[in-house]
Parts: sequence; C-alpha cells; structure tokens
Amino acid sequence: MKKTFGLLVAISCFMAFSGLALSADFQIKDYIFTWTVYKVPHVQMDIEKKPEGIMVVLAGPGGRLGRIYATPEEAKAIGEVLKKTQEYHEKQTSKQELNANDLVEVGNFKISFTSSRGKNFGVSVATSKVVSAAVNMSMEDALAVAPHLCQAPEMAALVQKRINP
Repeated sequence: MKKTFGLLVAISCFMAFSGLALSADFQIKDYIFTWTVYKVPHVQMDIEKKPEGIMVVLAGPGGRLGRIYATPEEAKAIGEVLKKTQEYHEKQTSKQELNANDLVEVGNFKISFTSSRGKNFGVSVATSKVVSAAVNMSMEDALAVAPHLCQAPEMAALVQKRINP
C-alpha cells in the first residue's frame, strides 16, 4: 500500500512538473491561418492571418501568377466594382466592338472588363504594377465572389478576434 501511494505521488509530481516545462518550451512565433471563404473551380477567396497581419487572397487558375493579396478594405472596394460586372457586360455586348475594354482602378488594383465583338467576356483583377499577378474570371465567377469580397472587413475582424495563437 505504501509503495502504491508513493508511486502515485511520484507520477503525479512528474506529470505536474513536465506539463509546466513543456508549456514554457513552446511558443508560436510563425504561423499562417487560412480560412477559405469562397471556392468554385476557377476562383477562390481566402482570409489569411499571419504575424504581419490579415490579408484577403483572391486566386484563380495560374498558380502564383493567378493570386493577388489585398487588405480587407481593398477587397471590399474590388467587390463593389465586381458587383457592376453585369452592367459592363451589357455595355460591351450592345456595342459589339472588335476589342472592348473597360478599366477601373481601385487603389493599387486594376479591374479590366474585356470582350471581343460582344462575346468572350472576361474580368481580370491585377495590381497596378507593370508586371503582376492577375486573377482572370468569367462574368458568373465575378458576380458570385463580389458579395464575399464586400464582406471582407467583417470576416477579417472575426478572424482577428477568434484566432489568437
């Protein structure tokens, strides 16, 4: 009985002190939290939290060349422009120009609406740099992702509040 009690006390002390030692050894200094907010085969929207801050990632086909990073406020402004995709489509299909192109600048980003003779309508979101990544979308994809982009500041605030490494 005394041996069992002594063994139980020894194990309890070992577990208590080992838990304290382990918790002091681990620190989360570098991390990436990714919340996939919206995803279809050609477009994906993520909220990424890193030690440097929170960014909205809009990705299309093309790997790194089809991925742009924006602040939540910039993403909201991009979403507001993408909500008007139907208007740009109607404008370009009615004119049926050989190469129609409407360019809208939003902060550090350029949103381009293009078509050829009223067909092959496409939307591209790129940074204002000369050589940059671009997310190319169809009209349907642009209209579908727009409401999610408009909610980016609220989503980023939720991630900031809930994810605390």
